[in-house]
Formats: sequence, structure tokens, C-alpha cells
Amino acid sequence: MKKQRGMALLMVLLMMSLMAIVAVNINDHWQRSLARTQSQQDRLRAKWLLLGGEIYAQQRWRQAGEQRKAWGASGAAFSMRTEEGEVAIRLRRVDACFNVNALIRAAGPTEVGDSEGAPPNKERRIFMLLLNNLGIADAQAGAIADAIVARAYGEGYLMGDISELRELAGIDRELYLRLAPQLCAVPDAELQVNPDAVDEARLPLLRAMLMNALGGERLRTLLAARPPQGWQTLTFLSQEKALQTLDDDALDERLKFDDSRWIAQLQLTLNDGRYRLVSAWQPGQSGITVSGRQFDRGEG
Repeated sequence: MKKQRGMALLMVLLMMSLMAIVAVNINDHWQRSLARTQSQQDRLRAKWLLLGGEIYAQQRWRQAGEQRKAWGASGAAFSMRTEEGEVAIRLRRVDACFNVNALIRAAGPTEVGDSEGAPPNKERRIFMLLLNNLGIADAQAGAIADAIVARAYGEGYLMGDISELRELAGIDRELYLRLAPQLCAVPDAELQVNPDAVDEARLPLLRAMLMNALGGERLRTLLAARPPQGWQTLTFLSQEKALQTLDDDALDERLKFDDSRWIAQLQLTLNDGRYRLVSAWQPGQSGITVSGRQFDRGEG
């Protein structure tokens, strides 16, 4: 009898243990589902808030009018307050920088980790020349280009901000500070530079866009003679024999006398982290056209 009572008690304890395990698992599953639902709601809410911030930024851009010229290369920073939080906004021109997303798009996933063999595409050649002009050797320049492309295709999205270069192996603070003024990350992944927006500090970029056909001293001479209203066309290069022998049909596609390339960088912090939207703009007479957007979630 005592043995039977012992077995019954053991069975009861066993059933209670199983019920406790099931209850814990159900509670854990419920908690995970709740967190996942909350995260999805936060992501959707953040996206709409950032898109609202984009509209607000466009209004501020239009209201600024001629004052935009005083913003300079660093652009303008302001914020939009909402009940959900504050959207930090930064606007700046991107017509005098190398768009690293053009390097990524031109490479394609087939070239990740396999930069040897086939001749490099033009975007990579220009990027390499730019880094050479900044005093960076071919081997290191190639490693940086490979790292940028590999990171993008490894994580599945284009670069949202040039500050992400600091996460790459081999780029220390000194090298980053040397590269950053020449580079940008624009979602439309186009490689275009406005020669009239280039200053002396960005001559290495203009020289690379010309495939290093002209020397640095020659470009300084041309820059010093640039009219106050700008060159406005490529005729200032028409007498350069080195460019005539270059036979580059895509030169007029890369060098555009157009100051209508801007990016808006918007950031918002919600319960589960920080969200960011990078929006590429092309303002025109009919309004602002958004040519590309990059939405992602960062760390909290």
C-alpha cells in the first residue's frame, strides 16, 4: 500500500513538473511573440514618423531659399518634435563627393571577394585613383574597396552614412578623417560630381573623375581661373589634349553641372532602438523628386 501511495505521489509530482514546464514554455513563447509584435509596430511607426520628417525637411529646404548657399558642405541640422519622439534631421548637398554606393552597385554580388582576374569597372578604377591621389597605395586602396563591397552584400543593404567606414577593418581614425571629406553615401547609387562645387580640398576627387589624365597643378590652375558664376559646361576642358586622347564617352555623365543633388538624413529613437532614413533628393521646378531611400534600424 505504501509503495502504491509512493508511486501515485511520484506521478503527481511528475505531472506537476510537466505542467510547470509547459506553462514556462507557453509564457516564454507569449513573451517572444509580444516582443516581436512590439518590434514590428515600432518599426512601422518609425517608418511613418521618418517619412513625415522627410516632408517637414522638404518644407524647410524650400523655405530656406537662397540661404541654402550659406549652409556649405556640412549642410543644415534641425529637428521635428512629435508625440512619439524627436526626429533629428540633417540636409546637405552631395554634388562634390564620391558616392560609395555607386562602387557597391557597380561591383555586384559576383565580384565580392573576387576582385582579381576581370578588369575593374570604371567606378572601382575612379575610387582607386581617388585613394591614390590621397596618398594611399594600390594594395590598401583595393582592400578598402573590397571591404566596402563585401560589407554591403554581406549585410544586404547599401551604405547609409559614410561614418559606417569606421566599422571596417584597416580604417583607423587618421585614415577615416582623410577619406570622409571626399566620400558620401547616397541611396540612388549614382556617381556624379559637379565641377563647379569642387574646391581645392576636393581636387583629388575631380582629378580621379578625369581618370588622372590631368595633373594636380594643372587642375589648380584651372580652378584658380574658374569664373565667379562657375564653368557651367565642360568647355573649360576642351583644350586639354590629355582628355582628348582619353576618349571617355561617359565623362559628361559623371560630371554634371547640377546643384540639385541633396540627401536628407533622419534619425528617430523609439523603445526598441534607433531608426534611420536616408533620402536622396533631386529638386526641380516642379518640386522635389525622391530618387532613393534607405531605411534601417541601428542600435539603441
